This record gives sequence, structure tokens and C-alpha cells, in this order.
Amino acid sequence: MLRIFLKRLMVSDHLNIPVRERSRYEFVFCGKCNRHVSDTCGKTGKKIYTCEFSLQHRFRVVVYVPGTSNKRITKVFTTRNYKEFQLQARAFIEELISNDYRLPGEEKAIENTGEKEKYAPNNTEHTKQRYLSFANAARKFLDYKQGFGVPAYKYKHISDQQVKEIARYLGHFAHALKSLKHDPETLSVSDIGEREVSAFHNYLTVPNPETGKPKYSAKTYNKAMQYIRSFYRYLNDELRYGLANPFRDVTKKSIRNKIEIIELDEFKSLLRLVSKENGEFTKFDRGKTYKLNHFKPWLKDAFKLMLYTGERRDGGVLMKWSHVHDHYVEVPNYKVNQILDREDVREVPLFPNFATLLKELGWDTKRDSDEFIIAPDHKNRETVKDYMSRAFTHYWKLTGINKQVSMIDLRKTYVTLMYAGFGEDAGLITGQSDAVIKAHYLKRRKIIELASKVNLSDLDNKWQNDRRNDGLVA
Repeated sequence: MLRIFLKRLMVSDHLNIPVRERSRYEFVFCGKCNRHVSDTCGKTGKKIYTCEFSLQHRFRVVVYVPGTSNKRITKVFTTRNYKEFQLQARAFIEELISNDYRLPGEEKAIENTGEKEKYAPNNTEHTKQRYLSFANAARKFLDYKQGFGVPAYKYKHISDQQVKEIARYLGHFAHALKSLKHDPETLSVSDIGEREVSAFHNYLTVPNPETGKPKYSAKTYNKAMQYIRSFYRYLNDELRYGLANPFRDVTKKSIRNKIEIIELDEFKSLLRLVSKENGEFTKFDRGKTYKLNHFKPWLKDAFKLMLYTGERRDGGVLMKWSHVHDHYVEVPNYKVNQILDREDVREVPLFPNFATLLKELGWDTKRDSDEFIIAPDHKNRETVKDYMSRAFTHYWKLTGINKQVSMIDLRKTYVTLMYAGFGEDAGLITGQSDAVIKAHYLKRRKIIELASKVNLSDLDNKWQNDRRNDGLVA
């Protein structure tokens, strides 16, 4: 054992690319084997740490040239530090894209392949177009969304989660293309028309044989079509392909927005069910059965925080102790800020129930720190959001209450109670008023201070009394 351990130490200078950080361009190239390597040695087939030629390993970038059958541009880097390699690789790729995939002294890459240029109709004219497959176009679009080769003044930052969502819908469209016997790697974007759009429509709407319901909801259908339309806008506006957008005339599906309010008594019933025993569920995946559990020790606190703030998921999971002040919590309006590219904040009243929760979570000792209030040990906040949403749905089903709700409906409960207590002035608290906030700043701060002294249960009682007085309930 000692001899094996010493041998590992002697040859442990192999290069490694972390799986979670690796992009599709990045590889480790072995100069001895003249091939890419990962976990195993290309020469012996054994674990990579046994390779005797690890000092000949180099980081390498491989870029496939769009519009060609299989042309590649490669570059080997001398650095053995992965982070440094990442920076150098990104700079190299951005330069390639900005130069239309040409190296110094080269003509356009497409002209070196021997492939014929294609022509695609543009309204009544015919515009000369280079061949571009759907797969390569999709990769370019995802690179664009992530800012590769995009001038700073044009780049609009989007979250990694949204990039993954765009990639998922492009993948769905690729599956629809395959159902027509198309190869996404070779099918030209100029050859996509009504037949392909119809296939995608069917892919999204064909009912599930088991439930009889559509495979995807109307909301998902609209989002999928919206992303593919934006994909074609990118081809025309950024790449100047002049294509007719075959998705332009897709009819948007109507969505029934049924507003369901979660009553406070119903919310308390849910909280009583949040336990490890009740969190158990069974998952079926690829023919196997798994016993899993939705319970997390911080779930009750997370659900209370969502109710007491009326925030969306981002506002809840990204809330830090540094956001908390004496009478209010200052929360960035993440959704609106991303859409409008601004830095607006919402001030949430710190009413007694809310203040008590924060004290139980350690406000006195954690005041002004940058630690997250909910599940601070979890670095991936997207995972925390998913935990909360899935767990809420799971425990809600256990209540037996006949309402189709999700965690986001706690926001509707909050807004309803605010309007019940403060009337039109509630818009200054919820952030849903059309009035210019700066013009009402002093009034807004006063309303917030008043709201910090009122419990949600008091507002709920007032709301129920008003409903009875109006004859809405018995």
C-alpha cells in the first residue's frame, strides 16, 4: 500500500477540469498519447493518477466552426492552473467569434470548407446567406445570452437558471425536429418552416396517455414559443440572416389566472404537518424506486418568511441580515430590476410576528451580517428555492384542502391582507402601486411604521369582518 501511495504522489501532477465548471470547449490533452484524457489514462486505461506522463498534459480548447461539416479550431495552453486557463480560453473564444471564426491570415472559415453558400428568402428579396445548422445556431444563441463575444453596451445579464431554461426549450425543439427525421446538427435554420413548427406544437400539446392531460401547461407552451421566437430574432438582428420567422404567427394559449388565497388558518394547518415523518415520498426514475424526504429543519421558518414578506422566491432565499432595519426589511426587487435593468428596492414592514421570527433566527447576534436568513449553509440558492417550492406542494396536499395552490400564493395572501388593512395606501407597502414612489416617500415611510405595529392575524380578522359585512360570506 505504501508503494502505491508513493507512486501516486510521484505522478499526481495530472491536470483536472472540475465537472461542474467545465464548458463544452475545454479538454485535457496528453502529448504522449496524442488524445484527450479525463479520468483514465489513454495509454493504459488505468486511473489518470497512474499516468507516467502527466507532465505532458496540457489544457486545450476545441471550437467547432459553425456552418462547416466538421472543421475545428484548437489551441493548447501552457498554464497548468485551471482558473487561469478559463480566463485565457474565454478570451480566445471571444476573439474567434468576433473575427467570424478566422485566425490571423485566414479567409472566412466557411470559404475553406468547399460548402456552397445558400440563399434564403427575405420578404420579397433574396438575401445571400451562409449555411448555418440549427444546432450550431442554438450554441451561438446560448453563447450570446451568456455574453461571449457581446459588446458590453449590448449585453444584458441573465441568470444561469434562465440560460438553462433557454437551453432546455431549444432541446425540446431539437427533439421535435428529430421526430421528423431531421438531424439538428445538419438541418439549416433556413429550412425550418410550418412543418417543423407544427411538430413542435404537437410535441408540447400531445396528451399524456396516463393522465389524458397535455404534456406541458399553457404557460409552458407560451414560454417555449416565446424563446424560439427570440432565437429567430437573434439570427436576424445580430447575425443578419434575414430569415422569415416561422414562429411569428403561433397563437398564444390563454391562461386562466385563478386567484386562490391561502387563509391564515389553512397556513397554520400546513405548518403543523411539516415534519420529517410527513416529508417522506416515493420517486420513480428509470424503472427504479427511491424513498426520499422533503423535510428540512428550516422549512417552517422559510414558509413564515414568505408569508410575512409577500416576497417572490428570489426575495425570500436571497434575503440577508444586512437587509433588516428597525421598522422594515429592505429587499431588492429582483424580478423587476432584471427586466428593466435597474436597482429598485422594496421596504417590507417589520410587524410583530415578523420581528419575533427574526429574533428566533438570531437577529440580535447576526445583525448587519451578509449571511442569508434562510438556510445560510446552502451555497446554491437555486437549490433552496426548489426545496421550498416542492416541499410546500407536498405538505399542502397532506392538508386535504381542496385548493390548487403553490407557495407563490402566499404573496397573494399578503397583498390581500395589506389592502384590507390600509386600502389604497397598501400599494406603497406591496410595491404594486402605479404612483411614483419618490413623490410619496414620507407617506410611504409613515405607512410602513404603522404596519410594523400590526399583526397579520389582526388584518385577517378585519378582512373577514369586511367580507361578512359585504355579504360575501355567511
